[in-house]
Amino acid sequence: MEVRFELGQKNYSVYCTDADGHVYRAKYPHLPSSPESNDQLFEEDRVRDFAVTIQNTVAQENVFRARLPRQLKEAENKWEEVQADTSELDAARQRLQKLRQRNDNDPRGERAEALLTEAARDWERLTERVPPR
Repeated sequence: MEVRFELGQKNYSVYCTDADGHVYRAKYPHLPSSPESNDQLFEEDRVRDFAVTIQNTVAQENVFRARLPRQLKEAENKWEEVQADTSELDAARQRLQKLRQRNDNDPRGERAEALLTEAARDWERLTERVPPR
């Protein structure tokens, strides 16, 4: 987008040309259209400052857009690295396997299971329903 300021006899004009070549004009009057007019009048410096603000914003947008492809590529590379790094998943699987082995070898597990089964039978006998598990 391009922005330019022009001074006219009655109006200041700010022209904006978009990427497709379409031109838009905003008029800011600096002289009243008639003596009894209540139109808002604009100072030249304020309108010029406004045009500069638009130009600076366009420049910032252009810098932002220029960085996007590089940032996208970096994000994709990081994503691939994270997807390929299974070290934490592998470590968690090893911890789970060790925990299962330890629990399978723990005689207290069989005793706890027997007590649970006995308590479930008592529950069913008293309520005539199978307890939730």
